[in-house]
Amino acid sequence: MGKNAGSVTSWGSKVKRIFVTMFTGVLTFALMSSGVHAQTNQDPYGLVGNEKETREALLESGVDEADLDKLIAKLKRGEELDSMKSNKAIDVELGEGKTSKVTKFPDGSAIKLAKEPEVSGINPLGCWSGYCQYTEKVYVYSYPSNGSYYAKYTTVKGGYDEINSVWGGSTRSIGGSTENKVGPKISIKKESSSRWARAYMSWDWVAYSGVYSKNYTLRFFVGKNTCKESLVQ
Repeated sequence: MGKNAGSVTSWGSKVKRIFVTMFTGVLTFALMSSGVHAQTNQDPYGLVGNEKETREALLESGVDEADLDKLIAKLKRGEELDSMKSNKAIDVELGEGKTSKVTKFPDGSAIKLAKEPEVSGINPLGCWSGYCQYTEKVYVYSYPSNGSYYAKYTTVKGGYDEINSVWGGSTRSIGGSTENKVGPKISIKKESSSRWARAYMSWDWVAYSGVYSKNYTLRFFVGKNTCKESLVQ
């Protein structure tokens, strides 16, 4: 009887040790996971090692130098800039002679939509009998991702304008990666009485931390002998 009791006690001790070991392992894993998550959230926009690039991108988007430190501090707190929270389409007309327009937000952040001739200083490529053909590089400068592509289009005096082709789409992402890129594509080739010709390119910016993601759609419109750009985010 005593021998069996000793065996039961020994078996119970082993079970207890196994339970304690398992519990300790689970607790350690939970604490480690919690620590990693906390560390990730301390740098949700990937500023560590990328602060110089972030400052350059903010300036490129049209941010005033006086607002840089304030915006960097906001990002380090894990807060979105006002320009990142905007869910309204930003539309700007960039007809002949206009190359860029900056949209400013209350906290000093900004988004710049811009275009430039494919061949510097040469646009239009040619004009004949009321037709003029252009080739532009269409840009959006913003944080945390920029995008651009080329568009060749024709304006027709007294007629309907047309986007002939689009190509060469590229993106640049800071503190994250570009995923799910689509285009550039022409969605409406020719202007009509009710709508402009349209092209677009879309992509997702995904933070390296995996905590944040953001979609961008850069659109280009041609109609009424002029052109417009639009950013939907």
